Amino acid sequence: MPPARFAAQAIQQNISAIAADEDSDDDDVTLLNMPTTISLDDDDDQDEDKILELTSQRKRRHSADDDYEEGGEGDNDEDGEDDDEEEGPPSTKRRRVDGDNEKGTADTDEDGEDDDTGADPAPAKKRGRPRKTPVPASPPATRDIEFTALIFTAEEMKKPKSSRKPIPKVFTLESDAPWTVMKTRLKPLIRAVFKPATLKLEEYNITFVVPRKVTTAMPLASSDNFKHLLKHAVKIKNDPTAKITIEPIPDTSTKENEEASPKAKKSKGTKILSDSQRARHSPGERRPERQERRLCPTPNGRCGSAHCFIHPDEIDHFPLLHAHFDSWAAAMLKGEGFATIDKPTNNELFDKININIPPELLAFLRPAPTPIAPPAIAANGPEMLIPHGALPGPKLSIEEFCERHALDDEICARFRQNKYTKTETLAYIQLSQLEFMGFMGGEIAQIQYAVSSWTVPTA
Repeated sequence: MPPARFAAQAIQQNISAIAADEDSDDDDVTLLNMPTTISLDDDDDQDEDKILELTSQRKRRHSADDDYEEGGEGDNDEDGEDDDEEEGPPSTKRRRVDGDNEKGTADTDEDGEDDDTGADPAPAKKRGRPRKTPVPASPPATRDIEFTALIFTAEEMKKPKSSRKPIPKVFTLESDAPWTVMKTRLKPLIRAVFKPATLKLEEYNITFVVPRKVTTAMPLASSDNFKHLLKHAVKIKNDPTAKITIEPIPDTSTKENEEASPKAKKSKGTKILSDSQRARHSPGERRPERQERRLCPTPNGRCGSAHCFIHPDEIDHFPLLHAHFDSWAAAMLKGEGFATIDKPTNNELFDKININIPPELLAFLRPAPTPIAPPAIAANGPEMLIPHGALPGPKLSIEEFCERHALDDEICARFRQNKYTKTETLAYIQLSQLEFMGFMGGEIAQIQYAVSSWTVPTA
């Protein structure tokens, strides 16, 4: 604001203060309410002259009021330079003065000197930056979002999670698309893969993730879920994308029925048995009868076996082991032309007693087998598992040995536990070692009987 305007305001405030001191004068009220116009084009050094002029005008108005009260006519200015010479009561003069002031104010406005009347001081200008007018936010621009749908079939869901392979589908939607549009895009994809009779989105587990924004799979089953997806997808600055996973919900009713119904036992495949095994397990086989008929008449004789075959033309006893009985029974199952209850089969096990081929011819056609070295006889010979005067039988695994001689699984497992895997090692086992292995008395007796049937007595 120019200094002249500040001076005018100060003058007006001084006049108002003087008028307020004289409470009894009505003219003071008139002077207080009278607007004062001061030219702002004058210099600051004329302020004192203006104050004196206003003071003289005030005195003349007081004298005019006094003359009016005394009944006389006040002639203050014969030349008509002042408008205060008009007769009338003070109220009339006040109105006239107010009119003159208004006219003067209008003249001042026309000259463009000042638009303020001086009655009301201009408000002080506030410091600081002006307050910014809030600009209404413009709606976000529509963007295209690329969706990748990963569809898992029911067969893939049965596999481990790391081995599943989905069917990918890609489509694009705008960021302001409604939920109904998303459903219309998902249904053809599901129908193309699953081919359901009636399609319902509730029958599928649909989830979504947004890269670097929503890393945990969230359900996509309603409009609110879809809005949540769009809200985070548009936050991606470049190429917004989202991934949707579609999995079929398993039928719980079918699963409950399967759990309620007893599970059928899995049928094992037909086991192909060898001839000896079929002979052993055949209902019509007469192995016990053969064993009873082949009991050695002289158990303590030189035969050394509980069962033996006595040749009709010779007096020598031929010891029979489990292998001989199994081979004999298998041949009997093939027919009477191969073996009968009184005639053993014709194979290498019965070469010595085969009545069809002379022993001399057999010895000539086939070289003699390599003799098996007898086991070392320890000082405590009677305590060995293989009795004195017997040789180890055919080489077998410990499982085959236990199976042929009807030893139970516990005995076989205990041999395996102590690292006895083949029958060649039985010649070095002492009876005391069997007790140390944990065999009971009855089990030791079964083992001794099986070993006696397996070994071959010496001549």
